[in-house]
Amino acid sequence: MRWRLGATGYYNRGWRGPFFPPGLPQSKWLSHYATRFDAIELNTTFHAAPTPQRVRDWAAKVPDDFRFSLKAPRAVTHDVALSNAADPLAAFLETVVELGPKLGVVLLQFGPHHGVNELPALERLLAGLPKRFGDGGRFAVEFRDASWLAPPTYRALRAHGAALVAADLEDLPAAAGIVPTADFLYVRLLGKHGRFESDDHELFDPTPRLTWWRDRLRRAIASGRFGPDGPAEAWVLSNNDFAGHAPATLRRIAGLLDAPLPGDEVKAQADLFD
Repeated sequence: MRWRLGATGYYNRGWRGPFFPPGLPQSKWLSHYATRFDAIELNTTFHAAPTPQRVRDWAAKVPDDFRFSLKAPRAVTHDVALSNAADPLAAFLETVVELGPKLGVVLLQFGPHHGVNELPALERLLAGLPKRFGDGGRFAVEFRDASWLAPPTYRALRAHGAALVAADLEDLPAAAGIVPTADFLYVRLLGKHGRFESDDHELFDPTPRLTWWRDRLRRAIASGRFGPDGPAEAWVLSNNDFAGHAPATLRRIAGLLDAPLPGDEVKAQADLFD
């Protein structure tokens, strides 16, 4: 199984110094980020769909084994009824396939005003989507209303190969459930939005909570519910709201999972000669 660990964005000014070299221009931040992690979730696409050229620029700045998760625009998941989401989602997919094989996941995060009464519309939306798009992209679905978190929803996601997002979200504890609905896992460590004023260092030690997640992930993977070989891939994303500084949190979870990060081998070799 492949672990993919990453942040929910990289454009964080508090990371200059602790993570980005102080003199590194912002145009090179993504390339630097990709030397430390092999996945990222971009929230910028939620606010506005990117141009094809911008998507190609993202792809050009990262190595071949790097993968993007792109959050679907709010025009798909928040601003319209699910029954009207198909056309804006199709337009978004036509653009983001410019990432080629570096497109890993499209995240559909439905706001709290969408409830399970819209399940038939969600089923129609998912039925109209390819299980794979581009060179291997997949869908993950996150709900912000607890009414969705029930077997009928899980059956609908499973029928269309979409992963149910498990989220560490203070405002919705029920979202932390790990339910297998696809051949990959998708976990978001989110905390509570806006609870910290800085993002340049961890403000507490999140190891106990991360250990809780590690143990639950291991049990889910070993359960056999994903099939005899387990999930093909597991994504774990963190933002700054989880503990204050996502890069440090990701390094902690990598250590707990015994998951290698890009650059670890080079660093280990360099340490031999220190």
